[in-house]
Amino acid sequence: MPAEAGGTGPRRRAPLAILALSLVAMPPGVAAGASFDCGKARGAVERMICADDELSGLDERMAAAFRAGGGPASGAALRQEQRAWLTARDRCGDAACLRRAYRDRIAALEAAPAPPVGACRAERGAAAARELVRRCIQVSPATRPPCHDSNPCAMIEDEIARGCGFLPTPRPAFCPR
Repeated sequence: MPAEAGGTGPRRRAPLAILALSLVAMPPGVAAGASFDCGKARGAVERMICADDELSGLDERMAAAFRAGGGPASGAALRQEQRAWLTARDRCGDAACLRRAYRDRIAALEAAPAPPVGACRAERGAAAARELVRRCIQVSPATRPPCHDSNPCAMIEDEIARGCGFLPTPRPAFCPR
């Protein structure tokens, strides 16, 4: 019999039962919260993380902070910073060193200001921001233009004006004259 929408029929209960069984069937001493597959742990440090519930939890918390990261280091810079941190982390020889490394990294990631979210959208509304972004993408010569609604509208408009300046006439009607 099919499950009703939002119900707890057989189709809804099966994934929950499998999840519950996988957590119960986990061997003692194997942490469940690492951000990576402990079955594929490489090296002493990853095995140490997988064998220690606190370290495993710190690893998961650090991964969440990294995914939410931004601030001064974002995109490629954030990934490069993270690779450098992982290299330093892998030099730890004991759990105490790992705990310190994780706590320091989590603090650094959580202290970084979050990137602006929907700045133009917040300024003018979703529809107006979407239209500015569409125009910007249409005329911007940049390989990574600032045509995103998380940027201030003025920045997007400046890129539109700059891009329009490179175009021969006739230009799109939205280009400044």
